[in-house]
Order: sequence, then structure tokens, then C-alpha cells
Amino acid sequence: MPPDPTVTRSIVIPEGIITAHDNGHLRGWIRGNPLVQVRMASPATVMLALKGPQDQNWRILIGTLAGCIEMRSLPNLNLIRVWKVHKSPVTALTAPHEQRDRMRIISADASGTVFASGDDFVRGSMELFSVGQRITSIRCDAETISISCGWERMEMDWLGCPLRREAVRNLATGNRHRQTLLAI
Repeated sequence: MPPDPTVTRSIVIPEGIITAHDNGHLRGWIRGNPLVQVRMASPATVMLALKGPQDQNWRILIGTLAGCIEMRSLPNLNLIRVWKVHKSPVTALTAPHEQRDRMRIISADASGTVFASGDDFVRGSMELFSVGQRITSIRCDAETISISCGWERMEMDWLGCPLRREAVRNLATGNRHRQTLLAI
């Protein structure tokens, strides 16, 4: 009997737990529902739960090794939509919620490219900018996109112009160097 696949990503939400495995399986243990297991075309690299109109998680976004973003329903993990956006693995996702009636997803990848995807775009997505290095986290508001590349944080405008850049102190090495670049 083959060993169980390795869990590569997991997300804990009030409704339950969803795990992604190295073999491309996605498993969901959602309260009040039986275990759900589906197979994805490519293994998951990042997951983000989305709240719906009744303030409960009702969708999950999954970035994949193949550079796609999948939207799946909760609790059944049914595939709703796929965006084939990136040429390298998706490493970070965020979904600004300034407009409840329109879906907008901001995603980043291992090569440092940032895309916006969703209902506002004729082709489904649009490249915003690239920072040329692996992006490990992303978040945004109406004016800025904040990204982290390992121990470095950058704040960019929506056109990719740097507003601020700083090195974060590495607690493991005791690096106290902090550099900030201000917009000119």
C-alpha cells in the first residue's frame, strides 16, 4: 500500500480544515459535511479563503505549481473558475474587498510578477508589474500594494513604482540593518 501523500499546504477556517497534498489532491473537512477529496490539475502552492455575502467563507482561491489560480466552492470544493495567469508557480494571493459585487484577485509568482485577475478585465487578467525576485507575501489597499520578498518588504503603487523599501531584521542572524528608500 502506498504511503499517504504529504500535506504541502493547509488552511484552517472557522468552518473546517482544507489540506493540499503533493500529489495534487485537495481534501476538505468542513463542519457538518463528509470528507471531500478532489484532484487538481497541478499541486497547490498557496491558498486563500474568501468570505461571502453572509460573512462566512464560501470560496477558496488556490494558486498552483503550474501558475494557475483556481476558485473552488465551499464545502464541496467544486471548481468554479480557473485563471491561467503566471508562467511560474503562484506564491502569494490576496483579494481586496472594496467591491463586494466584483471579484478582483491580486497574485504574485516565483519570478516576481504581479497580476490582477477578475471581473474587471476583458481577458480575465492583467500584468501589473514585476520586481524580478520571488514574492513571498502580498497585500493591498486602494493606493498601494505591499509585497515581501523574503526579508525585504516593498510598497508599490498600482503601476509598480516603488514607494518604500526596507530590509526586515532577520532574527535568526541578528541582522539589524534597515534600509528605506523613499519615492522621489
